[in-house]
Amino acid sequence: MEVSVLLTCVGSQVSPSVIETLRNHPSHTVRVIGVDARNRDLAVGAQFTDRYFQVPMGMEPGYVGAIEEIVRREEVKVILPGSDEEALSLSKDRDRFSARGCVVACSDYEATRLAVDKFELMTVLRASGVATANLFSFASLQELRERAEQLGFPARPFVIKP
Repeated sequence: MEVSVLLTCVGSQVSPSVIETLRNHPSHTVRVIGVDARNRDLAVGAQFTDRYFQVPMGMEPGYVGAIEEIVRREEVKVILPGSDEEALSLSKDRDRFSARGCVVACSDYEATRLAVDKFELMTVLRASGVATANLFSFASLQELRERAEQLGFPARPFVIKP
């Protein structure tokens, strides 16, 4: 059985591996439709797709409409968002795609929004009693230095998540 899967953000470095995994599906022949905001020549995974379309950036007006048109034209059954921005945009319209027989492989908008905002996610987890690492936000390099010292730097390493 052949199934058409739309993979967004095929300009990313991981897209060739994702495409290879899709192609190695044990029970389905997967037709990979790739999209990215970059020109085909600049999207590293584009040459591994069966079809490629250049679309607006994930948060730009026209993005969801462009994806919807490709889904219709290419009879796409599954959309795999490849970036946070695209997952956020597509999560708002999951029901619209579902009505076309296409599954958007991401959570609903609120869950996706929370997962994308790591600071808010950690804050919610902590408020719910889940143990988390120490976390801080900062707005300047000076604040970063102060927070790093509070975490024990330079004796103890720390992680910055943009």
